[in-house]
Amino acid sequence: MLDKLLKFSKHSTNGSVPIYVMSASHAEPINMHSHDYYELVYVREGFTVHYYEESTTILTEGDLFIVCPGVQHAYTGLHYTDVYNCIFTDDALRDVRERFRHMPGMEWLIEGTLPDGVVMRVRLDTSERMRVLAVIERMKEEQDSHRLGWEIMMETLLVQILTLFSRSYAVHYLSNPAEKAYLSYVLRVLTFIEEHYNEPIDLKTMAAHVDISPDYLSRQFKKIVGLSPAVFLRSYRLARAMDMIRSERSENFGEIAQAVGYKHLSHFSREFKCFTGVTPSEYKVNCYKI
Repeated sequence: MLDKLLKFSKHSTNGSVPIYVMSASHAEPINMHSHDYYELVYVREGFTVHYYEESTTILTEGDLFIVCPGVQHAYTGLHYTDVYNCIFTDDALRDVRERFRHMPGMEWLIEGTLPDGVVMRVRLDTSERMRVLAVIERMKEEQDSHRLGWEIMMETLLVQILTLFSRSYAVHYLSNPAEKAYLSYVLRVLTFIEEHYNEPIDLKTMAAHVDISPDYLSRQFKKIVGLSPAVFLRSYRLARAMDMIRSERSENFGEIAQAVGYKHLSHFSREFKCFTGVTPSEYKVNCYKI
């Protein structure tokens, strides 16, 4: 795939602060690229399919994730997505990096990279989103206003948002999920989808798996993930199909359709085009141009 290297100097205009915050709205794919800086991305609204090295994930409202320097990634799918990007270089944390060494979920900051296939993402709950968004918006305000001491404030707020990331990581990945029953239900359903997406499952099947009512699951799933279970399942299936086409595991689109849970090729092709804007055959020809 084509890999465009983005440099921090292209984004930052102040020259003195190795941190820059920007907001962006996307409705078109973003081609494969990497950069010479760290990128912390907060999905404020919408959802998209994210290629990260050889992994494909679905990013939804409330996701906070990290992209390390040199990592190839891209976004696809014709979906409106509103994000905040906080980018920073090694220099931004040279005086405080060691303080993060033993904090949960911060290995990427110490090592400068992540193990192959690992995506550092936290799906924030409502209160966490409010705290993170408040810090990012404050950073943007300081950056734009250039009030006295704004450079110091930018560095202080970066430490704050990374600390919030680590806290949320600990809550969602290291604590007992029984503390939040609804979160436990949704996490189990997400795992169930990942393991059974190629089978004829629906909302009732998912709800039965965690022994709750379909209506309750639908409400809690939408609250946490930002999508209904049906929309997430469809998006996940199509993301897996895109993976298969890109990896050339099969030359037969009918086989790919069956492998991701579609009984009929015509149905698969219609939904694939609606999701990506192109047919499966067009995607196969052009996927290496992403």
